[in-house]
Amino acid sequence: MTNAIPLGSICHFTALTTRANVYQSRCNGGEPIKKRVWQHVVKDKIREQARLLKENDYETQAKQLVRIVDEVRSGDTTNREAHAARLYFATLFGSGFSRENDLPINAALNYGYSILLSLVNREITARGVITQVGICHRNEYNQFNLACDLMEPFRPAVDRLVIEHMTGEFDAGVRRVL
Repeated sequence: MTNAIPLGSICHFTALTTRANVYQSRCNGGEPIKKRVWQHVVKDKIREQARLLKENDYETQAKQLVRIVDEVRSGDTTNREAHAARLYFATLFGSGFSRENDLPINAALNYGYSILLSLVNREITARGVITQVGICHRNEYNQFNLACDLMEPFRPAVDRLVIEHMTGEFDAGVRRVL
C-alpha cells in the first residue's frame, strides 16, 4: 500500500495528543484564572478592532465596539467577541461579507493570520512554554492552542495590511507585504 501512513507517525501523533490531554488536565485547576485571562484577550482584541475602524473613519462603529468591550465578562460567556466580529467585518468589508466565503480577501486574511500564528508560536516556544495548552482553544489535535489564543489581539494588524494593500486579487505583492 503506497498511501499508507507509517506506524511511527501514528504513534508519534497519538503520543502528542495524549501528552496534550495530560497537560490540559493538569491546568484545569486554574479555570477561573483562564477565564479572566481570556476576558482580557477578548477585550484587547475588540479595542484593536475599534482602533482600526476609527483609523478608517468608521467613528460610529468604533464607538459601538468600545461599548462592547465593557460588556465582556469573564470567559466571554455572553460571546461579545463574536458580536464584535460581526459588526467589525461588516463595517470593513460590507454587510454581506462572511469569513466563510471563498473570496480573495479571506485568502489574504487567512494567509496573514497563519503568519501571525507562526510568529506568536515561535515566541511562546522560545520561552519554553507548552504550546498545546490554551486558554480558550482546547483542541487536543491542535499543537498551537496557546498561540491561537494569544494571537487574537494582533489580528487587526493583519486586517490593516489587507485593507491597505489588497486592490483586488490576492497576489504575490500582497503576500510579500503580509
